[in-house]
Amino acid sequence: MASTPESRSALLLDEARDGVFRWRLEQFLELGFGTEEAATLAESEAELDQARTVLGSGCTRTVALRILL
Repeated sequence: MASTPESRSALLLDEARDGVFRWRLEQFLELGFGTEEAATLAESEAELDQARTVLGSGCTRTVALRILL
């Protein structure tokens, strides 16, 4: 069964979303968040720049998590 252009586009969008999620997950893990916290942040609309700023200003990860979510 041949794929339609629409199904191909949907597949590419899914792959792109997965790639963005993986990249965001890695970034939040590098900032020191635990796996579950990093996954939650990666799925959310939390901004990485804000996370870096908040943590860089001395907030704990617990407080940063509350601010970001």
